[in-house]
Amino acid sequence: MLMKMFKLVLIWLLFVPYKGYSQWEYKGLTNRNLNSIVVANNKIYVGAQSTMDFEGGIFSSSNNADTWDTLTLNGLIYPHINSLELHNNIMYCSSYGGLFVSNDYGNNWYQVSNFINKSISKIFSYGNNLFVVANDTLYLSTDNGTTWSNIHQNLPLPIISSITMLGTTIFAAYSSYGIYRSTDYGNTWQAVNDGLQGYFGIEPINVLHAVGNIIYAGTMSGIIFKSSNNGDTWTKIYQQAYGILCIKNFNNHVFVGAYYGTIYKSSDQGTTWSVVSQGIPDSLSSYAVNDIEFSYPYVYATTYSKGVWRRNLSEILISVDK
Repeated sequence: MLMKMFKLVLIWLLFVPYKGYSQWEYKGLTNRNLNSIVVANNKIYVGAQSTMDFEGGIFSSSNNADTWDTLTLNGLIYPHINSLELHNNIMYCSSYGGLFVSNDYGNNWYQVSNFINKSISKIFSYGNNLFVVANDTLYLSTDNGTTWSNIHQNLPLPIISSITMLGTTIFAAYSSYGIYRSTDYGNTWQAVNDGLQGYFGIEPINVLHAVGNIIYAGTMSGIIFKSSNNGDTWTKIYQQAYGILCIKNFNNHVFVGAYYGTIYKSSDQGTTWSVVSQGIPDSLSSYAVNDIEFSYPYVYATTYSKGVWRRNLSEILISVDK
């Protein structure tokens, strides 16, 4: 009897298809600090910082990250990419020497005269609004970088960690001063920190992201807040152990990247969250998820020193709206 049962189990194992456990796939570019990823011109572009240990530059893939090409970067002073952003089909990057622009998707670059030899820490694009944080100062261009306005006059001096927009309202986040809001394109600012208080004061905000009429804020202490009333009040909706590095969305699905190679997802406006980073090793810094981007049918994640990772969206989402 036992022998017959054993044979039946063996036959089942041999002939019943094994569906495996869906996981992220490693897609190359290891030993680089990959801090930005954008999708443009039917390609994926990844920016990397140059350090004593890692090679910098911009890399592109035309086959869903299966293989990578290194861009020539003509016009860049040094292949060190602090931030890479796509704005109205024009590519911008911050590097040693200032802000650079490419009209041919990264092969040739020219320097923006307004920011020569300035330290550019962040670039953000929302609609026709392009923001640059240069030498701790926030600038705005509404004409594809032709002219720039200093909109930092009424803001605190430390470096801004993140920018987002909800309609025509601008939100600026700090790691020590919370969140500020402007309804007149930076002429005036108002602190909007109701609900952001923690044990030691206002929580350090690392990233902002707006989806619909909701703004999400992530902290370096692993807390996610949201506001549904234009920043008037904030509600703590989730807390985990790892600092949050990026927040992105695919339609109404919100993805959060954090340290330890961790990615969280919510499909109900932050009411519930699930871990969807299966397959990415959980090392504190080496697998820190710096950025997330979508190019259907895949979602991509860039990490610190451990390359690019890819997963099929249909494995994560119950229903995918293309």
